Amino acid sequence: MPKASIETLDAFLLKQETSTLCAVLLELAEANKEVKQRLTRLQLANRPDKLASGFKKTLAALWRSTKIRGYRESREYGSMLETWLDQVAKELVPKDPAAAVALFESFIEADSTWFDQADDSGGAIGDAMRAACIHWLQAAALCESPADAWPGRLMTLASADQHGAREELLRRADLLLAEPALSLLSEALRDPGVQVRAVLSYSPDPNPLQRQSFAQAYLDGGLPAEALPWLEGAWGHMEGTRQSMLADALERLGRFKESLPIRQQIFEQNPAVIYLQQWLEHLPQADRAAALVHAHQTALSHADLTTSSTLLLELGDVATAEALLVAEPARVDGRHYASLVPMAKAFRAQERWLGEAVVYRALLLAILERGYAPSYGHGARYLLRLRELASMGGGGPMPLPLHEAFEADVRLRHGRKPAFWAHVNGKRLAPSDDDDGV
Repeated sequence: MPKASIETLDAFLLKQETSTLCAVLLELAEANKEVKQRLTRLQLANRPDKLASGFKKTLAALWRSTKIRGYRESREYGSMLETWLDQVAKELVPKDPAAAVALFESFIEADSTWFDQADDSGGAIGDAMRAACIHWLQAAALCESPADAWPGRLMTLASADQHGAREELLRRADLLLAEPALSLLSEALRDPGVQVRAVLSYSPDPNPLQRQSFAQAYLDGGLPAEALPWLEGAWGHMEGTRQSMLADALERLGRFKESLPIRQQIFEQNPAVIYLQQWLEHLPQADRAAALVHAHQTALSHADLTTSSTLLLELGDVATAEALLVAEPARVDGRHYASLVPMAKAFRAQERWLGEAVVYRALLLAILERGYAPSYGHGARYLLRLRELASMGGGGPMPLPLHEAFEADVRLRHGRKPAFWAHVNGKRLAPSDDDDGV
């Protein structure tokens, strides 16, 4: 018998009474600040001046902030900046593109603020800046301003770039400019050399971000030899990126004797599995055994237990990977979800109950200490699995406290999180298609 098709959410909502949907939205607005703000802006949909004023106040508050974000916080910060940009694009551009252009331009001109407030090693702030440039071009294209007014304004904005993050204005100028104004810029999009010359015309001493952009353009264009000059010299906090790109360029040229020491150095600085694989990829077969021994020693001496144990699992030394975690369970950072969940599964496959228990304890404590309610379902599954492990030898012996003592301590410290315990007791616990926890 064929299964009945599942009704889509939009089809379901279209069938509901207006009063019902209003009640749900009001309920959500009371519980969620973002929903309430969105509804408040919806009230101003026909007052673009008021809407623009609200967006301007939010931007000013972000600009005035003195908080400095580290590497781990920068991704969330960049995402927050992009959310503001997307809101302006979605809600204000259709009503008043000129006002939106002014907001996007203010955001772009404040690039020093965004970069100064965060460690952008991961590129999140750069991504937000590139998104702002695209939004500026798209909104400008909708304005009624004379076409000949835009090239000068675009080049003025692009030429003030001090961080190598406004180049999207030149790369995607086709979103705004038509021929003949686009001819030089469109040529730059297809020829890395022209792009480099265009940037050097207003920034003769390119910074690391600009050098990265030049080198990547040449690599993307299949011109690794031309990328090499831009990969010379140190890049400060972006040195890891430079080394990786340099090794890539050398490998594309078949210069493995030069790239292999770089790949080894990258691995030794950060012994992640991906860097080991990149080092081994072009290593002669005769040298691989010694490299694997060196990798094992590197794993044992590395300060981060999660990185060390992940590498040891990749090398097939499950027992040592488990022993490292069991010896110092307090040093396992449960916030490293992406690494720890696969690690727990690997221990489970090898019936290493103690190692699995250490990982799930760390994950559970991280969720509870953050009070991160959206992950309480995962945390409940971790706790239930820990109870199972206790009966299989995963709740002790020393130095790992018995599970009963561990759970008692969890209840003592987090007993006032009823939403979590409701999940544990099965009241909210439901199967999840995206649950990778157990």
